[in-house]
Amino acid sequence: MDQELIHELVDVYILVTSKQRFTNLEQIKIYNLYNKITGENKQPNGCSACLNSTISRIKKEARLNGI
Repeated sequence: MDQELIHELVDVYILVTSKQRFTNLEQIKIYNLYNKITGENKQPNGCSACLNSTISRIKKEARLNGI
């Protein structure tokens, strides 16, 4: 993982561990990082279960990268 992606991961990790509700712009930021990591093309769709699974994957990536 390159340095730019690591910095973005840190920013989003801090966001997802400090809040429980996210604005539309924050959700877009979360999904954009998820898409960069996985190569998928998920979009915010209002589904809380989808958002939770996306956040779980970001937290897992943060743990794997020592964040």
